[in-house]
Amino acid sequence: DAFNKAVSNRTALYTVFEFNNEGSLIQRIAPEKKLHISVEKITEEEFKKLSEDLMRPFVMIGEPLIHAGIYQTEESVYLFWEIHHIMTDGTGMHLLNDDIVKAWNGEELPLDTYYAYLHNEEDMREGKRYREDREFIDEVYGNKDWCINLIPDTQNRPSGRTLIPLKMVSLEDMASFEKQHHLSRNLFFTAVALLSIAVMENKDQVMADWIFHDRTDEIKK
Repeated sequence: DAFNKAVSNRTALYTVFEFNNEGSLIQRIAPEKKLHISVEKITEEEFKKLSEDLMRPFVMIGEPLIHAGIYQTEESVYLFWEIHHIMTDGTGMHLLNDDIVKAWNGEELPLDTYYAYLHNEEDMREGKRYREDREFIDEVYGNKDWCINLIPDTQNRPSGRTLIPLKMVSLEDMASFEKQHHLSRNLFFTAVALLSIAVMENKDQVMADWIFHDRTDEIKK
């Protein structure tokens, strides 16, 4: 019951992707598809065989992107779930863990704000500030030959593994370099990745972007 209650509290976990009448991909809340599981009693030997196939491909269209099950054997109780990365990330998994514990303890679950967040994002894209920011990006970066996506090269390179000799660098050397240049470990490896892409793609300009989760915001948490 605790798991079912926790899943019911997160609308992303019973969201489905579909095509509308115009052929555009959309997502919607599908309460009729909401996952509900019960304890399945099996032997430990049966669970060992079952566990080999628990992770399986998702049905991407028309079904929630979550698999789950609870299995009770003579030795233990196993809770399994997997969620497609489209719908959550590592932090989201921790939030679901917290919800399960709270539901188990009879505590009130936090208000889900997933679709409120999407609504706010749509409003933002219609606003003046977004248009101005987009115009600024286009003006500053629009006239350069950026490497944005990697160019497929499967026809030009033999299949299999390619070994590239690299100079051995110790953790101490890395830490010293990072301290000298005021770099975090993440920023250091981001720079290495960008420089590597620039060499591989023969581009002077490489563009990478990411989404700041901003989980300090009450709606985006």
